[in-house]
Amino acid sequence: MRNIYVVRPTGFNIGNHVIFAGLRKLVSQSIEERFNFISIPASGKYDNFGKPGLTTASVHEINQYGAAVIVGGGNLLENGEIDLDIQALKSLRVPMIIYGVSWGRIYNSKGQLVERTDSLESNKLSQLLKSAEIVSVREYSTLEYVKQFRNDARADGCPSLFIEREDFNTRLLDNNDIVIPIRNPALMNIMPRFQNSITHELLEIIDLLKSLDYNPQLLCHDHRDIAFASSFVGVPYSYEESVPGFLKILASSSAVISYRLHASLPSIKFGVPTINISYDERANSLMKFLEAGVLNINLFEENYLLKVRDKISKLDELKTNLIPISSRINEIKLQQISTFQEFFSYLKN
Repeated sequence: MRNIYVVRPTGFNIGNHVIFAGLRKLVSQSIEERFNFISIPASGKYDNFGKPGLTTASVHEINQYGAAVIVGGGNLLENGEIDLDIQALKSLRVPMIIYGVSWGRIYNSKGQLVERTDSLESNKLSQLLKSAEIVSVREYSTLEYVKQFRNDARADGCPSLFIEREDFNTRLLDNNDIVIPIRNPALMNIMPRFQNSITHELLEIIDLLKSLDYNPQLLCHDHRDIAFASSFVGVPYSYEESVPGFLKILASSSAVISYRLHASLPSIKFGVPTINISYDERANSLMKFLEAGVLNINLFEENYLLKVRDKISKLDELKTNLIPISSRINEIKLQQISTFQEFFSYLKN
């Protein structure tokens, strides 16, 4: 079999591994040929295995043994998540697709969108985009940004949409259990005064669920979330490092109230009533791309907590809202398959 190298974020967030699981399914449904998938950590800041990102060592190996390289998906255009060597990129000799990547602004102390300070430098981004046969980003805000450098870029959504419920149908929770995927506020790229309010607001959500006879439980995506989860006395929490175990928790939940986009997306796919709480442009934009705005609440909206409370009281309506969203997701999946079939036409036999 031939080798496809996948330069992707690894780090601590299980959402990155959910994306990779979806990507593998997307590739398998796009072409009959079977490939070896070889992951390369996009950045050496977590664990570099000696060859992170697209640098001299990794590009040399890809040129020797690879048939193609996929860069993505995930948040690779910011936060120092990819190591790049411009000269090495220029020597890449196999077809490359940039897929499912995202970029977005964050909210300042006044609740206004501002550009991040840690976006990939424009000269490196320009060379990365120029080196790819196809550039496909996650949603419209990223598309608008990268079109400054690559006018033929397209938006195809996230490969995690290829995760299917039938693979994770084991019932782990009781009928009244509602899962709240959390993020430690200290890790949220929001101003400290907003971080400080998250605990109080989450307690209000938990108390409301209990008053409605639901059993709330927290779900960590990252071991750094455990300290935050353990501060809620009397509220159980789960930490699951395996993708199947993580997805089984979501699939068996009665509803999901999520601060984590890559818990929201599988939950929506699984037909679970879902409330997605967004706190940056990336998440808002992807929910808009999915035409799932009815499930999305912006943390910076006026009276956002009242809107969360209103949706919790109408969970049956959320299930109805999933029907047209499911149709939109199926359209996006066909679009994703088409993009990869186009990419595979660049591979040499």
